[in-house]
Amino acid sequence: METTNHLEMISKLRQRLLRLIKLGEPNQLRSTTQINNDNNNNNNTRSLIDLTANVEECVRCLFNNSCSVETFIQDVQRILNVTIKSSLSFFLTEAIPLAHQYLQQHQYDPLSWETFKTITLQTSLSAGFLFWF
Repeated sequence: METTNHLEMISKLRQRLLRLIKLGEPNQLRSTTQINNDNNNNNNTRSLIDLTANVEECVRCLFNNSCSVETFIQDVQRILNVTIKSSLSFFLTEAIPLAHQYLQQHQYDPLSWETFKTITLQTSLSAGFLFWF
């Protein structure tokens, strides 16, 4: 059974991974990307959209254990041209196994990013309500 602390970590994991993916969206990067020539605007927009897909693929590989946390961090930093704090690396190392365990205990594919990003996480509060009714 998950503790409240584990559920909070699992929820925070999903939020952080989704936030990383969102950084690849054109409107998120536009503030940090200089577009010098209006003629290149369409090309820049297309490549910015591709960043989201690339970052999500990195997340998928990390979540299904196809790559290490270190490789994930390097790939995302390269794709988004950002620096990721080492605290996130430590957090991912701790939280991903908890997420896998949570999915398995709730009879989901434990390595499925698609499932993890869309399921409703059962909080301890909602579990209590289910118990009482």
